[in-house]
Amino acid sequence: MSHPIRFAPLRSTLRSTATVRSTVTVAAFAAVLLLSGCAGQAGPGDSRDAAPAEVVAGVDCQAPNLNQGMPVYPSAPEPATDAPVRPDAPAAGDVPAGFDPVTLYRCTFMDTVEDEQGLWSAVTVETLTGDFTRLVTALAEPDDEPVFNQACTADMELVPDLWLENAAGEAMRVAWPVTVCGKTKPATHAVVDSFMVTATEKLPLTLITSREALDAGCAMQGSIPLWGGLEQIEWPPLVADGSPAVVAESAGTTPAPGALCLYTVEPGQGELEPIPGADAELQQQLQDSAVFIVNGGFSGAVTLPAATRALLEGAASGDGAPAADCDTVASRFAQVGSSSSGSAVVTAPVTVELDGCERVFSSTGTAWQMSAELRAALAGV
Repeated sequence: MSHPIRFAPLRSTLRSTATVRSTVTVAAFAAVLLLSGCAGQAGPGDSRDAAPAEVVAGVDCQAPNLNQGMPVYPSAPEPATDAPVRPDAPAAGDVPAGFDPVTLYRCTFMDTVEDEQGLWSAVTVETLTGDFTRLVTALAEPDDEPVFNQACTADMELVPDLWLENAAGEAMRVAWPVTVCGKTKPATHAVVDSFMVTATEKLPLTLITSREALDAGCAMQGSIPLWGGLEQIEWPPLVADGSPAVVAESAGTTPAPGALCLYTVEPGQGELEPIPGADAELQQQLQDSAVFIVNGGFSGAVTLPAATRALLEGAASGDGAPAADCDTVASRFAQVGSSSSGSAVVTAPVTVELDGCERVFSSTGTAWQMSAELRAALAGV
């Protein structure tokens, strides 16, 4: 059996005294290592052996501290502040003395599941059975001692979360023994992979795209393009030279034909925060020269009549006048995708400001002024 995708982000179940402070920092650090070609080095230190794990009432692969809050898609909305707080899972550790496991659970993150509410990030939970004496022995292996100036590969290992359950239904999180480089030991994976999977299920974690947005093909977050010049940017090729540049279409990102995705802008966007030490004149100069990306949250979707869609796409193609200078930040805007949304090629959507400067942006970011006819057609949206 091949190894599963090892996703327990940032080695949260490994035996280590190091504390990960930032997903972004770790990812950036790994990227620097990969780009520079340098290898990480393990330094001397104390043993990283884990303490006996806490025994709890049951397995919980949906605990918020297990997947590090990693969104599957960048359109994932912020968690609701009034949502009930699910307790964190206990720290992973060694198998306590007297704990006799009868079931192994393997939790793999970075999956998705869809239901009547929409698209969720998900954890895949596998139930396994096998030789638990052999498994407990493998898990009891001590961590390798750090070696001075030890060279290690710069890849970031992501491993599944493991839980053991006894006959009474009590459970504990397992700590993976690690090598001198902080990677899980292959011998432990070999024992886990020898177990037989008896059941598999996907459990939801965080709502990524609501049902309304999913059915309309809308993203949960949108943004007003930077005004002008985007068509002159030399974008790097997505594939090697000589290969067709096709971008795979993903769920919930390309509006369905006729669907207009509506977004509401949070107040305060487009305003520069006060600069320490700057007087009013300098602050205004900085405000005037700043470039803002205005973001909005999904607030609904409507179906456009064919005539209105034709007006909107015509405006984005340059049928009207170029956009006038305007600094008023829109409080609402809308986006509509290409008419050929069923193809494998995804282009940037056409964007229209429903108030404020009332501009129409083409897929390249060029801005045109909304015509009186289009304004009347969009009235009430």
